[in-house]
Amino acid sequence: MRSKICKAKRKDNKEWVEGFYFCMVHDDKRHEHHFIIPIGADLSKGTPIEQIQVEIDIETLVGYNEWIPCNERLPKANERMKVWVTVAYPYARHTRKAYWTGWCFEWENGKQINADMVLAWKLYHAPEPWRGE
Repeated sequence: MRSKICKAKRKDNKEWVEGFYFCMVHDDKRHEHHFIIPIGADLSKGTPIEQIQVEIDIETLVGYNEWIPCNERLPKANERMKVWVTVAYPYARHTRKAYWTGWCFEWENGKQINADMVLAWKLYHAPEPWRGE
């Protein structure tokens, strides 16, 4: 199994946290809790998991290297954040840095991107073209 570093907002204070995601399902199979073990957490032997894990809002969970098609999900963050977007033009596709403003994508120069043209997005981490259909 390979772990991916993710980012999500904490449930308690709504601040972003980065680390390793896991999900805990109760015995009744009706309740799930979503957590991240933050990067840099004290993982000393004997440290209870309750002191390490941070409960997150699953709607804000994003993998750092995960391309997300816009027809599946848009960013849930209400503040400005840097992202990569893959945009479809009539003649080609381009991947460029952009911003999520809380309700739309815009280029670095502040010009809004036509929502119908954005195929996919991911957190600004490492550039790579979207290989979707």
